[in-house]
Amino acid sequence: NNNRRREEVASHLDYNVEKLSLYRGRGCKKCNQTGYSGRTAIHELLTVTETIKDLAAADASTSQLNKRACQEGMLSLEDCGLKKAARGITTLSEARRVTNLEIE
Repeated sequence: NNNRRREEVASHLDYNVEKLSLYRGRGCKKCNQTGYSGRTAIHELLTVTETIKDLAAADASTSQLNKRACQEGMLSLEDCGLKKAARGITTLSEARRVTNLEIE
């Protein structure tokens, strides 16, 4: 259901669901009927702070490191994909394809 999807994305990003639009690629001759033209990066960048260094030195798990990095302002791969889908730069299905998003 499209409304449920919008609600999940809005909730995850703390966006107003009424102002959120999600897009679907339509396809044309220029894009060879794929609905996509060009490329865009979906990425996350970990800044190694003193706290992150200390956690890594203490052999913290990946999930602990990721949680702390997000608390310190890192944008996760999934959040980057969702934000780009919300801005119409890519689609939710493409963001799901290249990340671990669990939003259907």
